[in-house]
Amino acid sequence: MAELTDKELAFLSKEIDKQGLTYTQLQKELLDHLCCDIEARMDEGIEFLKAFEEVRKRLENDRIQKIQEETLLLINQKYRMMKKFMYILGTIAPTLLIVGAVLKMNHWPGASVLITLGTFLLAAIYLPVFAMVSIRDTRKKGKKVNKPLYIIGVITGFIFLTGILFKIMHWPGAGVALLVSELLLV
Repeated sequence: MAELTDKELAFLSKEIDKQGLTYTQLQKELLDHLCCDIEARMDEGIEFLKAFEEVRKRLENDRIQKIQEETLLLINQKYRMMKKFMYILGTIAPTLLIVGAVLKMNHWPGASVLITLGTFLLAAIYLPVFAMVSIRDTRKKGKKVNKPLYIIGVITGFIFLTGILFKIMHWPGAGVALLVSELLLV
């Protein structure tokens, strides 16, 4: 079986770099794929440059960019859905809280349900999703993620929002929840 030399590998790597790929993992996969195809052609007795030209003809110039776009789209699909969910939830929860507060001030029915639901959505669903999205954004920027800080922040936010809910609803334990959340902030 024919094997490519280091010089030929460097040549292929430069050719891939010329295509403008930014996703490193895809660059490595494409290099491996090209090497396998070229080695298979070389086993048939074709010299390196001719084998490279045959393989290159099969890949259109813009096809490599399309492959990268499709790859990144598939990789980021769950992330985009989670981010969209976060934005929608970040709009619905405060809206429920505001409408609930207006109803509560006017002593109209349904206020308690809306305030409780809005607080639950904000504390139990929005805060953890926000933390996950923030962690992923931080990793994408190449920075170190301080997970304990995010975990403590989510727990503190949950306890604080629960304490406020208990205070508004005049339920027992509101003072304790608010005190614990204040101590966790320090």
